Amino acid sequence: MDNVKTKVVVGGKDYLIKSNPISHLRKYMRVRPKGYSYVTSYRKRQWDGYKYFITPKGSFATGFLPMVAKFSEAMGFNVEVEDNRSDMPRLNLELTNEIGCIDGKTWMAEGKYAYQLEQVKAIGNYVSFANRDFYFPRGILDCATNAGKNSVAALIHNNLPKGTKILFVVSSREIYKQAVDFFSQSVGYPVGEVCAGKFKVRDFTVAMVKTLHNRADKSLNVKKWLKEMEVLIVDESDESGAKQYSKALSLVGAGMRVFVSGTPLASTNVHNMIQIGSSGKVLSKISNTELIKKKVSQKPNINILLNENIGAPLLSYSEEMHAMIHTSLNRVEIIEGILRKHKSEQVLITFTIKEHGYFMYDIIKDNFENVEIIHGVSKNRKEALQRFKEGETKILLSSQILQRGVNIPNIRVLIMAHGGKSEKTVKQYVGRALRHDGKNDSVEIYDIYDNGLYVGKHSRDRIRIYKREEFDVIEHYKVHRGKPTN
Repeated sequence: MDNVKTKVVVGGKDYLIKSNPISHLRKYMRVRPKGYSYVTSYRKRQWDGYKYFITPKGSFATGFLPMVAKFSEAMGFNVEVEDNRSDMPRLNLELTNEIGCIDGKTWMAEGKYAYQLEQVKAIGNYVSFANRDFYFPRGILDCATNAGKNSVAALIHNNLPKGTKILFVVSSREIYKQAVDFFSQSVGYPVGEVCAGKFKVRDFTVAMVKTLHNRADKSLNVKKWLKEMEVLIVDESDESGAKQYSKALSLVGAGMRVFVSGTPLASTNVHNMIQIGSSGKVLSKISNTELIKKKVSQKPNINILLNENIGAPLLSYSEEMHAMIHTSLNRVEIIEGILRKHKSEQVLITFTIKEHGYFMYDIIKDNFENVEIIHGVSKNRKEALQRFKEGETKILLSSQILQRGVNIPNIRVLIMAHGGKSEKTVKQYVGRALRHDGKNDSVEIYDIYDNGLYVGKHSRDRIRIYKREEFDVIEHYKVHRGKPTN
């Protein structure tokens, strides 16, 4: 076992049995990717449809070690572990709950924020197998939106020996800028920065993952520096299963590996496995329900309105999405009814497809004042967002750029107009609205049940997500077995 990779070596009497133990491990450590049956190589029987997480020679990501060891023991094999990891960073015996001085105010993980220090304590993790206990400071912190992921990372820094080399990895420019500003204050010195056009490293360095990947691809010195890292913290780690992302993280030699996300295992089974292999199991969880009880987050009132979509049946998913969501006048009329009901409040309307956003915007702006739209390539999105924050803009239509890392505490009404069934998208959009404004304890959230074959199923999927989060859900129509009824 080393910090990043572990290798199975088979020997002794067990090796004389007819079946190779590694073949059993490969059957255990495999999953079928989504849509595998449509892949040409599978249809031609050139591929068995599985993604394997242990090589034919027995190599696998160290995060899987407890799983592999326990499965091997259950199969009757004797397991011995040669621990070749470098010295693992260890949290201080007496933990401090001081986060740091941010904008002139000293923040502490105390009172309603005491859970943040509990998240840090969970990193001092041990696992048991092969008749031994192993210090295993790696895994996932499942932190709902508003839990204060940067504060948790600052606490990790403050509870490690001075000079510990820490790498904080992000994937979006907005989160990167916020992180550099936050940590430069909390750690008490300007942090290192790795982004396009900049490569300056310190004991605590914030890095864009794309830049890390590109730099490491071209420089042995960058690879050497990554190998020397002692602590890896990955923000919004649900994205880390992507090929380029996971490759970059595999170059980081850190033995303490902390992945943080509000939707850590809400992706495909392949991406989830990659996350676990690179980090480890989920070590702790702070849910939206807990944050609402602590009054860290506002309580959402989920209102589901019915879009009848009466008309000829459609044949395909894309036809339904186009007719019943992206170009539906019925839907826009429902949204305008919500806007009239909340005419004096700040309203955010979501979309994922730009054409859908402009379809709604072109109608709404003719009937309401102070309406703006922003999306991924909007040149004025920073200014438009600021106008919304200051109350100058009352109605803002926004694409997925607001899913992550944007703090807008003055959203009073959220209209989830985008449709679809993604748990990640639902939870991240809702998270934007739950940020406490210091005045109100609740926020109104509207979603639309689209009465169709595919879009109807997606609507029910979204409602199930809200209910799993233990939100109060009101369906403003008669329901029978989850479906609208007359």
